[in-house]
Amino acid sequence: MRPNRSPTCPHAPYAALAALLLLAPALPSCADEPRPDVILVVVDTLRADRMSCYGYERPTTPFMDRLATEGALFEDVTAQFSWTVPSMVSMFTGRYLTDLTEEVGPDRTTLAQAFQSAGYATVGASANLLLQADTGLLAGFDSFSATPEDDLEQDRSLTELGESVLQGAASQVDLDRPSGERKPVFLYLHAFEPHDPYRRYPGVSKAFLDMDAEPLAPDGWHEEQLLPYGELAPEDDPLWASELAWIDRARDRYDQELRSVDEQLESLVESMRARGILDNAIIAIVSDHGEGLWDHRPAGWLRERATESEQARERLPREFFYQKHGAIQFQEVLATPMVIWGAGVRAGVRIETPVENIDLAPTLLELADVPSAAGLHGRSLVRAIERGRGEPRDYVYSLGVQGAAVRELATGLKLIVAQRKSARLGEPNQLYHLPSDPLERTDLIGQRPKDAARLLAIFEEWLVAYPTDRDSRSGSRASERTSALRKRLSAIGYAAEETTDEE
Repeated sequence: MRPNRSPTCPHAPYAALAALLLLAPALPSCADEPRPDVILVVVDTLRADRMSCYGYERPTTPFMDRLATEGALFEDVTAQFSWTVPSMVSMFTGRYLTDLTEEVGPDRTTLAQAFQSAGYATVGASANLLLQADTGLLAGFDSFSATPEDDLEQDRSLTELGESVLQGAASQVDLDRPSGERKPVFLYLHAFEPHDPYRRYPGVSKAFLDMDAEPLAPDGWHEEQLLPYGELAPEDDPLWASELAWIDRARDRYDQELRSVDEQLESLVESMRARGILDNAIIAIVSDHGEGLWDHRPAGWLRERATESEQARERLPREFFYQKHGAIQFQEVLATPMVIWGAGVRAGVRIETPVENIDLAPTLLELADVPSAAGLHGRSLVRAIERGRGEPRDYVYSLGVQGAAVRELATGLKLIVAQRKSARLGEPNQLYHLPSDPLERTDLIGQRPKDAARLLAIFEEWLVAYPTDRDSRSGSRASERTSALRKRLSAIGYAAEETTDEE
């Protein structure tokens, strides 16, 4: 029996008693209640703190805000990996990754496979060209519209993705029939925006464009960080001053991309509503990871790369501060949204209890009354939605290509652990106290060495408890896959050291 379903089965709480009394045949049954359609929207590179429903002052997401008000919003969500492929592997399997892996293992069940096995029609579309068949993420889909690997423009809008998904669903089931008279559908859309490069969107609401993006806090932080490297140029200087202004404009354009995604999502949902798909449906909105919008300085070896050129002073601000996501573990990359709306979901619920992206799969499956695969590390959040609070965790974990993070929820301490190239080159670990320092500006590693050592031991215990096997197939096949992946990464602007374990 699904939780919080419509009151068409008033006798469900007494099912066990009825069975004992052999009166079950006389009672109405819930077995014929149709399973809901499930729509999963992954907005790539979306940091929660740039959404208005998470407290951002600029109204970037009015439609998603509405879904959050009508459904459940999780206030503290941690992504398990800081770039797309491993993050989606973790999200789709409901399992932790404790090592860099770029594919679903052959013994793992994906979210789409679980829905397919339960009789769902499964349809997906992605604008991110990293999501290809060789990752295993397309397993379980009856149809999937993947972005061609030679499509480097990355211009498939959410509207186009929605059209692909609806067409794919229509080829599997008759969408014009009521949900109870056809197979339920699992629809997955993966939007690429607001991923870099950020573009202007003059077509979005003028009232929105008239509001400036919130400045980086604290005021003057960029300038303060640059001072040790030479005197700042005057405001009319074409070098550093113009670079800092360029960063502000790019941060504004990130907001514009997000507002555009929100408006397209509203149009898509209304189109689904018109077709009756939302009569009995669940919508989940999440992200694979956030984005560094020049909020922090990158690792030392990345800073050194930015100063190698003889013209470094011309380029320093743009490259000295980190933009993208794969090589950092700060909260702007790890804190992502989770909004769940629809059948079985209480309206107006905001859950403060920290959760992780591995919790999404078991939650959607339970809401749809679909069995979960054995061995999931994530936990269903259905009871949290019912009660308005979840079961507390002691820690939340995440990985990146060059680092990892463990956050202790009782103390608010977060340890960032240098890994791979960063560790080999001596990059130190970092310790932050998020309640008093949410922007992660003050590294406490020197002041609180015992806490750092304690959290490092906890992190190392986690690695042992949740081992992730790297690619176990033949070296030549793995090499072919890695080579293809590098080409895709290069096509969308990643440096190798942000996404691979290389010198």
